[in-house]
Amino acid sequence: MPSGGRRAFSCVAAAREWAFFGNQRESKYVQCRNLRLFPIATQGRALSWGQTFLLLGDLMLFEYCAENFTNIEAALRAGADRIELCDNLAQGGTTPSAGVIEQAVRIVREHEGAELRVIIRPRRGNFDYSKAEMRAMETDIRYAGANGVDGVVLGCLKRRSKGKGFELDLDATGRLVKVAQGVGEMRGRELGITFHMAFDALDETEQLAAIDALAELGVDHILTHGGPANTPIEDNYEHLRALIAHAGDRLTILPGGGITAKNAEQVASALGVDELHGTKIVVL
Repeated sequence: MPSGGRRAFSCVAAAREWAFFGNQRESKYVQCRNLRLFPIATQGRALSWGQTFLLLGDLMLFEYCAENFTNIEAALRAGADRIELCDNLAQGGTTPSAGVIEQAVRIVREHEGAELRVIIRPRRGNFDYSKAEMRAMETDIRYAGANGVDGVVLGCLKRRSKGKGFELDLDATGRLVKVAQGVGEMRGRELGITFHMAFDALDETEQLAAIDALAELGVDHILTHGGPANTPIEDNYEHLRALIAHAGDRLTILPGGGITAKNAEQVASALGVDELHGTKIVVL
């Protein structure tokens, strides 16, 4: 199982998770870097604190989207569990330099249990890449993996042969995934793989099939806003729930875009998720 994620994120601080079943209370000790107890939704039905049926304390993982390494230390101290490292966030995020990756790894390793994923994207704009750009991304994946990152964030689309828009480029994405998997085998520790918000450029009618294909490839996270970038995250709950339900335990749907420290609890409760992503997911 790749590092990171709700099924495999490493933990360091002892904490207690409480589960209430009617009048019976069961406690269990868990290991987690940051403990946040939020009321969660179960199978689309939110349970209020006043109900006596079932309440679960949920262990939240916050992924902080960082531009450069400047704020990584502050983000980790503020409660971030995983860092997505980017450059040029104003352009949607591009691959950071070798020096930035090395410094980010150094900072994250000083925080036991914290993790680092690096975006692999050679330029701004669409996600339809040339042969040279594909070779560059392969090199960047190998470098990042060899220098200690826990995962990579990637994604490839291609123009439709008929009509407008883009569709999943399964061959190109699979090629990058294979490189990442090969790096993991070489170093003896798997490299986590997130498919980034290129996912949101797919037609919604094709996204469930894309989840199937990406899960089969070995992608463990899909970062998505659940709708157009300019929409409030709350407007996309219904579609996000459908994506989450379809993915099941095959991979993690990671909601992002418009999620902050102020609304994180509400988003987590509404969607029943235990991982959230954002540039303002913690207060620095």
